[in-house]
Amino acid sequence: MYAASMASLSKTIHQLMMDLGSPDQKSRIDAATLLGKSGRSARTAIPSLTAIVCEGQPVVSWAAANAIRRIGLADTHCILNLIRAHADGRLAVRKPAAHSLAAITSDAQHAVMPICELLEDGRPAIREAACYALGRIGPGSTDALPKLEKLIEDRDFHVRSQARIAVSCIRNTHEQDMAPCRAEYEAHSKAKTDHDLFESGEVAIDETAAAKSVADMLKSDCIEERYEAVQSLGSFDSEIRLDLLELALEDSAPRVREAAAYALGELGDAAKPLAPLLLKILQDRDKNVRKAAFFAIHKIVH
Repeated sequence: MYAASMASLSKTIHQLMMDLGSPDQKSRIDAATLLGKSGRSARTAIPSLTAIVCEGQPVVSWAAANAIRRIGLADTHCILNLIRAHADGRLAVRKPAAHSLAAITSDAQHAVMPICELLEDGRPAIREAACYALGRIGPGSTDALPKLEKLIEDRDFHVRSQARIAVSCIRNTHEQDMAPCRAEYEAHSKAKTDHDLFESGEVAIDETAAAKSVADMLKSDCIEERYEAVQSLGSFDSEIRLDLLELALEDSAPRVREAAAYALGELGDAAKPLAPLLLKILQDRDKNVRKAAFFAIHKIVH
Protein backbone atom coordinates (compact mmCIF):
# COMPACT_ATOMS: atom_id res chain seq x y z
CA MET A 1 0.00 0.00 0.00
CA TYR A 2 2.89 2.36 0.86
CA ALA A 3 4.56 1.59 -2.49
CA ALA A 4 1.32 2.34 -4.32
CA SER A 5 0.98 5.64 -2.46
CA MET A 6 4.55 6.66 -3.35
CA ALA A 7 3.98 5.75 -7.00
CA SER A 8 0.85 7.90 -7.04
CA LEU A 9 2.71 10.83 -5.48
CA SER A 10 5.52 10.47 -8.01
CA LYS A 11 3.02 10.54 -10.84
CA THR A 12 1.38 13.65 -9.40
CA ILE A 13 4.72 15.46 -9.11
CA HIS A 14 5.62 14.47 -12.65
CA GLN A 15 2.31 15.90 -13.90
CA LEU A 16 2.83 19.10 -11.94
CA MET A 17 6.28 19.45 -13.47
CA MET A 18 4.69 19.09 -16.89
CA ASP A 19 2.21 21.82 -15.95
CA LEU A 20 5.11 24.16 -15.16
CA GLY A 21 5.68 24.33 -18.92
CA SER A 22 2.08 25.21 -19.70
CA PRO A 23 1.44 28.34 -21.80
CA ASP A 24 -1.26 29.25 -19.27
CA GLN A 25 0.16 31.39 -16.47
CA LYS A 26 -2.43 30.32 -13.89
CA SER A 27 -1.64 26.64 -14.54
CA ARG A 28 2.06 27.33 -13.97
CA ILE A 29 1.41 29.22 -10.74
CA ASP A 30 -0.91 26.49 -9.45
CA ALA A 31 1.65 23.79 -10.33
CA ALA A 32 4.45 25.64 -8.53
CA THR A 33 2.25 26.17 -5.48
CA LEU A 34 1.27 22.49 -5.27
CA LEU A 35 4.88 21.40 -5.73
CA GLY A 36 5.84 23.61 -2.83
CA LYS A 37 3.17 22.00 -0.68
CA SER A 38 4.66 18.59 -1.55
CA GLY A 39 7.82 19.54 0.34
CA ARG A 40 11.01 17.53 0.01
CA SER A 41 9.27 14.86 -2.04
CA ALA A 42 9.22 17.38 -4.92
CA ARG A 43 13.00 17.85 -5.02
CA THR A 44 13.10 16.59 -8.62
CA ALA A 45 11.21 19.74 -9.60
CA ILE A 46 13.90 22.11 -8.30
CA PRO A 47 15.72 22.49 -11.69
CA SER A 48 12.45 23.38 -13.44
CA LEU A 49 11.47 25.80 -10.67
CA THR A 50 14.92 27.42 -10.78
CA ALA A 51 14.59 27.96 -14.52
CA ILE A 52 11.26 29.71 -13.94
CA VAL A 53 12.76 31.96 -11.25
CA CYS A 54 15.36 33.08 -13.78
CA GLU A 55 12.72 33.89 -16.41
CA GLY A 56 11.77 37.08 -14.60
CA GLN A 57 8.00 36.70 -15.08
CA PRO A 58 6.82 38.64 -11.98
CA VAL A 59 4.06 36.43 -10.56
CA VAL A 60 5.21 33.06 -11.90
CA SER A 61 8.82 33.58 -10.78
CA TRP A 62 7.71 34.39 -7.25
CA ALA A 63 5.47 31.30 -7.16
CA ALA A 64 8.48 29.21 -8.18
CA ALA A 65 10.72 30.91 -5.61
CA ASN A 66 8.19 30.25 -2.85
CA ALA A 67 8.00 26.60 -3.90
CA ILE A 68 11.79 26.28 -3.69
CA ARG A 69 11.69 27.77 -0.19
CA ARG A 70 9.24 25.07 0.92
CA ILE A 71 11.01 22.18 -0.80
CA GLY A 72 14.60 23.02 0.17
CA LEU A 73 17.60 23.66 -2.04
CA ALA A 74 20.67 21.45 -2.27
CA ASP A 75 21.18 20.96 -6.01
CA THR A 76 24.61 22.36 -6.96
CA HIS A 77 23.72 23.40 -10.51
CA CYS A 78 20.57 25.21 -9.36
CA ILE A 79 22.40 26.99 -6.54
CA LEU A 80 25.04 28.26 -8.97
CA ASN A 81 22.37 29.47 -11.42
CA LEU A 82 20.54 31.33 -8.67
CA ILE A 83 23.78 32.95 -7.52
CA ARG A 84 24.56 34.07 -11.09
CA ALA A 85 21.02 35.46 -11.38
CA HIS A 86 22.03 38.14 -8.86
CA ALA A 87 23.94 39.87 -11.65
CA ASP A 88 20.88 39.95 -13.93
CA GLY A 89 19.87 43.44 -14.96
CA ARG A 90 16.21 42.70 -14.17
CA LEU A 91 15.01 43.22 -10.62
CA ALA A 92 12.22 40.72 -11.41
CA VAL A 93 14.96 38.07 -11.60
CA ARG A 94 17.24 39.21 -8.77
CA LYS A 95 14.56 39.44 -6.08
CA PRO A 96 13.03 35.95 -6.43
CA ALA A 97 16.53 34.50 -6.91
CA ALA A 98 17.60 35.97 -3.57
CA HIS A 99 14.42 34.64 -1.99
CA SER A 100 15.17 31.18 -3.37
CA LEU A 101 18.73 31.07 -2.01
CA ALA A 102 17.33 31.23 1.50
CA ALA A 103 16.15 27.64 0.91
CA ILE A 104 19.71 26.29 0.84
CA THR A 105 20.14 23.51 3.38
CA SER A 106 23.15 21.99 5.10
CA ASP A 107 22.75 19.03 2.70
CA ALA A 108 24.37 21.22 0.04
CA GLN A 109 27.93 20.65 1.34
CA HIS A 110 28.86 19.10 -2.01
CA ALA A 111 28.29 22.54 -3.60
CA VAL A 112 30.85 24.34 -1.44
CA MET A 113 33.84 24.17 -3.80
CA PRO A 114 31.89 25.19 -6.95
CA ILE A 115 30.41 28.10 -4.99
CA CYS A 116 33.91 29.08 -3.82
CA GLU A 117 34.90 29.63 -7.45
CA LEU A 118 32.24 32.35 -7.67
CA LEU A 119 33.81 34.19 -4.73
CA GLU A 120 36.43 35.36 -7.25
CA ASP A 121 33.89 36.63 -9.78
CA GLY A 122 34.46 40.20 -10.93
CA ARG A 123 30.86 41.19 -10.19
CA PRO A 124 30.16 42.21 -6.57
CA ALA A 125 26.59 40.89 -6.71
CA ILE A 126 27.87 37.40 -7.53
CA ARG A 127 30.47 37.47 -4.76
CA GLU A 128 27.87 38.63 -2.25
CA ALA A 129 25.37 35.93 -3.23
CA ALA A 130 28.10 33.26 -3.08
CA CYS A 131 29.00 34.40 0.45
CA TYR A 132 25.37 34.15 1.46
CA ALA A 133 25.02 30.65 0.00
CA LEU A 134 28.07 29.43 1.91
CA GLY A 135 26.70 30.96 5.10
CA ARG A 136 23.41 29.14 4.57
CA ILE A 137 25.23 25.81 4.31
CA GLY A 138 26.82 26.63 7.64
CA PRO A 139 29.63 24.62 9.29
CA GLY A 140 29.83 22.40 6.22
CA SER A 141 31.44 25.34 4.39
CA THR A 142 34.58 25.32 6.56
CA ASP A 143 36.84 24.85 3.52
CA ALA A 144 35.60 28.21 2.20
CA LEU A 145 36.78 30.18 5.24
CA PRO A 146 40.15 31.34 3.82
CA LYS A 147 38.49 32.93 0.79
CA LEU A 148 35.63 34.37 2.83
CA GLU A 149 38.02 35.95 5.31
CA LYS A 150 39.84 37.58 2.42
CA LEU A 151 36.55 39.05 1.17
CA ILE A 152 36.01 40.78 4.50
CA GLU A 153 38.42 43.34 3.02
CA ASP A 154 36.56 43.52 -0.32
CA ARG A 155 36.09 47.00 -1.79
CA ASP A 156 32.32 46.50 -2.01
CA PHE A 157 30.43 47.12 1.24
CA HIS A 158 27.75 44.50 0.52
CA VAL A 159 30.34 41.83 -0.20
CA ARG A 160 32.30 42.64 2.95
CA SER A 161 29.14 42.62 5.03
CA GLN A 162 27.94 39.28 3.70
CA ALA A 163 31.40 37.71 4.01
CA ARG A 164 31.47 38.60 7.71
CA ILE A 165 28.01 37.12 8.23
CA ALA A 166 28.98 33.94 6.35
CA VAL A 167 32.14 33.46 8.41
CA SER A 168 30.10 33.87 11.58
CA CYS A 169 27.49 31.36 10.38
CA ILE A 170 30.13 28.79 9.45
CA ARG A 171 31.96 29.04 12.76
CA ASN A 172 28.79 28.60 14.82
CA THR A 173 27.90 24.93 15.06
CA HIS A 174 24.47 25.32 16.66
CA GLU A 175 21.46 26.42 14.64
CA GLN A 176 20.27 28.76 17.40
CA ASP A 177 23.64 30.51 17.32
CA MET A 178 23.40 30.96 13.54
CA ALA A 179 19.94 32.58 13.72
CA PRO A 180 21.25 36.09 14.57
CA CYS A 181 23.66 35.94 11.61
CA ARG A 182 20.86 35.02 9.25
CA ALA A 183 18.57 37.66 10.73
CA GLU A 184 21.30 40.25 10.11
CA TYR A 185 21.47 39.19 6.46
CA GLU A 186 17.70 39.50 6.03
CA ALA A 187 17.78 43.05 7.39
CA HIS A 188 20.77 43.90 5.18
CA SER A 189 19.07 42.35 2.14
CA LYS A 190 15.86 44.31 2.69
CA ALA A 191 17.73 47.62 2.84
CA LYS A 192 19.53 46.80 -0.40
CA THR A 193 16.29 45.70 -2.11
CA ASP A 194 14.62 48.99 -1.15
CA HIS A 195 17.50 50.84 -2.79
CA ASP A 196 17.23 48.64 -5.92
CA LEU A 197 13.51 49.37 -6.14
CA PHE A 198 14.23 53.08 -6.01
CA GLU A 199 16.89 52.83 -8.71
CA SER A 200 14.60 50.78 -10.98
CA GLY A 201 11.83 53.35 -10.67
CA GLU A 202 9.42 50.79 -9.22
CA VAL A 203 8.84 53.00 -6.19
CA ALA A 204 9.09 56.74 -5.79
CA ILE A 205 10.51 58.51 -2.77
CA ASP A 206 10.97 62.11 -1.70
CA GLU A 207 14.52 62.78 -2.91
CA THR A 208 14.96 65.73 -0.57
CA ALA A 209 14.00 63.61 2.44
CA ALA A 210 16.21 60.79 1.18
CA ALA A 211 19.15 63.17 0.78
CA LYS A 212 18.68 64.37 4.36
CA SER A 213 18.69 60.75 5.52
CA VAL A 214 21.97 60.12 3.68
CA ALA A 215 23.46 63.32 5.12
CA ASP A 216 22.57 62.07 8.59
CA MET A 217 24.25 58.73 7.81
CA LEU A 218 27.41 60.59 6.76
CA LYS A 219 27.52 62.08 10.26
CA SER A 220 27.24 58.69 11.94
CA ASP A 221 29.93 57.44 14.33
CA CYS A 222 29.92 54.15 12.40
CA ILE A 223 32.41 54.05 9.50
CA GLU A 224 30.48 51.31 7.72
CA GLU A 225 27.30 53.37 7.84
CA ARG A 226 29.07 56.40 6.38
CA TYR A 227 30.60 54.20 3.68
CA GLU A 228 27.20 52.73 2.83
CA ALA A 229 25.78 56.25 2.61
CA VAL A 230 28.29 57.08 -0.15
CA GLN A 231 27.44 53.82 -1.93
CA SER A 232 23.73 54.68 -1.91
CA LEU A 233 24.07 57.96 -3.80
CA GLY A 234 23.83 56.53 -7.32
CA SER A 235 20.12 57.34 -7.77
CA PHE A 236 20.28 60.99 -6.71
CA ASP A 237 20.40 64.09 -8.85
CA SER A 238 24.02 65.04 -9.61
CA GLU A 239 23.75 68.36 -7.73
CA ILE A 240 22.60 66.59 -4.56
CA ARG A 241 25.33 63.99 -4.99
CA LEU A 242 28.02 66.67 -5.26
CA ASP A 243 26.96 68.28 -1.98
CA LEU A 244 27.01 64.95 -0.15
CA LEU A 245 30.22 63.71 -1.76
CA GLU A 246 31.98 66.94 -0.81
CA LEU A 247 31.14 66.14 2.78
CA ALA A 248 32.33 62.55 2.34
CA LEU A 249 35.68 63.65 0.85
CA GLU A 250 36.49 65.24 4.20
CA ASP A 251 35.58 62.14 6.23
CA SER A 252 38.07 60.94 8.84
CA ALA A 253 37.97 57.36 7.47
CA PRO A 254 40.12 56.62 4.38
CA ARG A 255 37.57 54.07 3.16
CA VAL A 256 34.85 56.71 3.00
CA ARG A 257 37.11 59.28 1.28
CA GLU A 258 38.16 56.63 -1.24
CA ALA A 259 34.54 55.69 -2.02
CA ALA A 260 33.61 59.36 -2.42
CA ALA A 261 36.46 59.97 -4.86
CA TYR A 262 35.51 56.97 -6.98
CA ALA A 263 31.87 58.13 -6.97
CA LEU A 264 32.95 61.55 -8.25
CA GLY A 265 34.91 59.88 -11.01
CA GLU A 266 31.76 58.08 -12.12
CA LEU A 267 30.00 61.44 -12.36
CA GLY A 268 32.57 62.59 -14.91
CA ASP A 269 32.18 66.14 -16.20
CA ALA A 270 29.42 66.89 -13.67
CA ALA A 271 32.01 66.58 -10.87
CA LYS A 272 34.16 69.49 -12.11
CA PRO A 273 33.11 71.80 -9.24
CA LEU A 274 34.90 69.46 -6.84
CA ALA A 275 38.05 69.09 -8.95
CA PRO A 276 40.05 71.46 -6.67
CA LEU A 277 39.20 69.32 -3.65
CA LEU A 278 40.23 66.18 -5.55
CA LEU A 279 43.55 67.80 -6.41
CA LYS A 280 44.03 68.48 -2.73
CA ILE A 281 43.47 64.87 -1.72
CA LEU A 282 46.06 63.71 -4.23
CA GLN A 283 48.27 64.41 -1.23
CA ASP A 284 46.16 62.28 1.10
CA ARG A 285 48.10 60.14 3.58
CA ASP A 286 46.27 57.00 2.38
CA LYS A 287 47.51 55.54 -0.92
CA ASN A 288 44.09 54.11 -1.85
CA VAL A 289 42.50 57.52 -1.44
CA ARG A 290 45.21 59.06 -3.63
CA LYS A 291 44.61 56.38 -6.25
CA ALA A 292 40.86 57.04 -6.20
CA ALA A 293 41.42 60.80 -6.53
CA PHE A 294 43.70 60.26 -9.54
CA PHE A 295 41.03 58.03 -11.12
CA ALA A 296 38.36 60.68 -10.54
CA ILE A 297 40.42 63.54 -11.98
CA HIS A 298 41.23 61.43 -15.04
CA LYS A 299 37.52 60.72 -15.57
CA ILE A 300 36.58 64.37 -15.13
CA VAL A 301 39.10 65.86 -17.56
CA HIS A 302 38.80 63.22 -20.29
